[in-house]
Amino acid sequence: MKPGGVLVYSTCTISHNENQKVVKEFLKKNTSFSKVEELQLLPNINNTDGFFICKMKKDESLIGD
Repeated sequence: MKPGGVLVYSTCTISHNENQKVVKEFLKKNTSFSKVEELQLLPNINNTDGFFICKMKKDESLIGD
């Protein structure tokens, strides 16, 4: 992915292990990325199925990973 590129990780679950934990481990292993925004939709609050969306961005000053 080119510097400054955006990566979106999304699931149709509310599982912490499949959502926040995966993002945390990804960012730990890929230090050129940073989390921009995260959204958790819950059935009882948002009147929808459970979803998780996380937007991450690759550092613009780094070349390659």
